[in-house]
Amino acid sequence: AAAQPLGRALSSVATGRPAAGALQRVEALARRHADAAVELERSTEFSSAAYVALAQEVAKLAPVGHAHEQLLAKHAELAELDALILEGGASGTRAVDAELREMAVEERVEVEAALAQLERAAADALAEYDAACVPDDVVSAAVLEVRAGAGGDEAALFARELFGMYTLYAQQRSWAVERLGESEAPSGGLREASMVVRGRGALAALTNEAGVHRVQRVPATEKLGRVHTS
Repeated sequence: AAAQPLGRALSSVATGRPAAGALQRVEALARRHADAAVELERSTEFSSAAYVALAQEVAKLAPVGHAHEQLLAKHAELAELDALILEGGASGTRAVDAELREMAVEERVEVEAALAQLERAAADALAEYDAACVPDDVVSAAVLEVRAGAGGDEAALFARELFGMYTLYAQQRSWAVERLGESEAPSGGLREASMVVRGRGALAALTNEAGVHRVQRVPATEKLGRVHTS
């Protein structure tokens, strides 16, 4: 899905993980949070307007900074497991080495899943930060477009689910939704669909959704129970 100022739309293909650009912004804002926190701690002009503004910035950035710290810790955990797996594969002569390596491989799957969840939480924190930076009287607009990518019928079905999810999300936030058009697939899914979303913080919240969205599941069209990726 994609969001840009009205009149400019980015294409999106139906991934559960945030786009790289969003995570790069999380990292940059986390650095700013750390610098601002140090600056605030050193400041002695507690009654000045600059101190108040800095304190507000630190508070606003705190959730993003915390999310980034959790990501770093999980990445470090993943790196340790990768090193253990590689070391076990290199030695691989003793039964204990093989057992430890197998345990590390199993744990890595869990850590990878936890990392994906933390990435989504970081993207949510980023969206909340962006929304908080929008003045109360600013109403923004975005064109959101979803397109089915590789995956045939399953991709089209996922695109419909994704489009419906964003529609419901906009309605829950009391944003106005104007559907621009839809192209249906024979399966009942969507080849592509677009809408205009208007409301306070709409552009800031939806901008981070730009990029490829991926789903891995057993689709309704699958007869043999195989997992497909779209």
